[in-house]
Amino acid sequence: MEETKTLAKAVERKTAYFHSGEQSLFYWMHQPNKQISLRAIVLLCPPLGHEYMASHRTFRHLADNLACRGLLAVRFDYANTGNSSDVNGESLGISNLVQNVVDLCHKLKYSNPKADICCIGFRMGASVAMLAAEKTEITNLVLWEPCIKGRRYAREIKALSGILQNSNYTQDTVEATGVTLTEKFEKELNNLDLTNCAPKDTKNLLYLHRGEKKPNLNFNDSLKDKVGRVKTASFEGFDSMVTYPTETIVPFSAINAQVSFLLDSVSQSKSTNQYISVVEKFKNNNELRTERFVERAVHFGIENQLFGILNRSSKHNEYHDTLVIFLNCGSEHHVGPHRIYTDFARRLANEGMNSFRIDIEGIGDSFTNGNNRDNYAYSPSAIQDVTHALRYANKEGFDKFVFTGICAGAYHSFKAAAELVEYDIKGAILVNPLVFDWCESASNSQSKNILQQGEIMRYQALLFSRHAWSKLLKGGVDLRNLANTLFSFLSFRIMKLVSHFTNPDNNIVNRNLAQYSTLNRQLNFILAENDPGYQILLADAKKTATKYLKQGRLKIEFIEGVDHGLSKGWMRERVFEILLQAIKKQFL
Repeated sequence: MEETKTLAKAVERKTAYFHSGEQSLFYWMHQPNKQISLRAIVLLCPPLGHEYMASHRTFRHLADNLACRGLLAVRFDYANTGNSSDVNGESLGISNLVQNVVDLCHKLKYSNPKADICCIGFRMGASVAMLAAEKTEITNLVLWEPCIKGRRYAREIKALSGILQNSNYTQDTVEATGVTLTEKFEKELNNLDLTNCAPKDTKNLLYLHRGEKKPNLNFNDSLKDKVGRVKTASFEGFDSMVTYPTETIVPFSAINAQVSFLLDSVSQSKSTNQYISVVEKFKNNNELRTERFVERAVHFGIENQLFGILNRSSKHNEYHDTLVIFLNCGSEHHVGPHRIYTDFARRLANEGMNSFRIDIEGIGDSFTNGNNRDNYAYSPSAIQDVTHALRYANKEGFDKFVFTGICAGAYHSFKAAAELVEYDIKGAILVNPLVFDWCESASNSQSKNILQQGEIMRYQALLFSRHAWSKLLKGGVDLRNLANTLFSFLSFRIMKLVSHFTNPDNNIVNRNLAQYSTLNRQLNFILAENDPGYQILLADAKKTATKYLKQGRLKIEFIEGVDHGLSKGWMRERVFEILLQAIKKQFL
């Protein structure tokens, strides 16, 4: 953690929106704190969907490492992704993505004609960077596990979409983990073949492939005929880099390889003033303005190490002093899984509501400062971070608050609305919570209990299923697993019951829930069917929860067919409908 903290403080990060026609692209500029000579400008092209969310942390570390070595690093979101603007028409398309990269490269080159323009792209981002190099000057190019054949990528989306499809809900749209395969996008993917690409000005190229796979020899051979210097290398840690964001491991060996390659490739600069000129010329402004809202990237906290996106609705109504605060879902940054937080915040603005999407310390773009380790979702300092957010919001004219979040964000919302008594907090809306009192020393047993609760609810749902009983009678059910699950579940419930009688004052969940009643704050649950969140709450505070439920201050809504991760668009649409109605009727 000390190395990460030191690195973060050695880099200055600036945020802004690059406006180009109807599109506004959100970007981060990473530069060293100290004055050094500019060697090159590096544009980082992210992948799509789940790979975008999972690799966000790696890209942040990559940009910091580049900046510390004298390379100006620029991270960005394509239009219709992340924090960038929503553009009418096709949600995604290869041609749209390529044009975003071309526009940014032109802007960067215009800012300083003497600087080398470099691109690093990962997965589909590498494919986009390669295609962009055919249209604009990209001197040095890093293709990090590129999608060489677009047809294969399209098959992956279709296969995953089929796995995630709910049997009770049919739709024509092919969608998986935030990527929608429109007719236009699929056609462009089917035509994508990087072996046919010819970068016109690229002098140095690194083809970095994952270690467990051999490089694509046809692609490798095609590169040697088109680029001055081609280097092929493997890297380890691909699977750990694109797993669930809470479990990702940054492949620092791959980062070091890319930084070394670019340092070896770029031309040396003589003027230290070049660096300042690039930063000042390239920066537009820190706001995204539309007819519906004004969105602003803000830094706050003791040393401004915390980050968030404040969205002000353009409508002036009775909601003007109320702020909906979105807290991180696990380790996923402030745009939320499948971009759900960005979408919800902008749609709330349509209703005249303001919102603040924040990253707690160590998550997303809030670097660790010693209170929470990097990428740890259940931060012990989250309430402190939320307090800083409320103080900032007070200065911006907001004095009423509603918390919401998914999974770990629901946990932090639950605690913040119960513990921050000095603020006018209307309550919390918890989406698929799994924890109400996280203890790191007991995290293994807590995780085991969550799985057991989920299994119990699944078995309960099958009690009246003729197919399930038929399967049981035919010996198709693992009775040992069923018995072990029931035994473990009963043991846990007995342990909880004994704890309630022997040490009733130590029940933090019950105290926090009772605090909601004392403070007259609303608490709402939005739960995927068979999600065990409410059952886990009852295990700790059944009597208090039942009483609060009868008072009407506790609301629970299960959504049929929805999974925990809200993997499909219709699931997210349903959650938003419930969230919006809850805010209007019970929190304002």
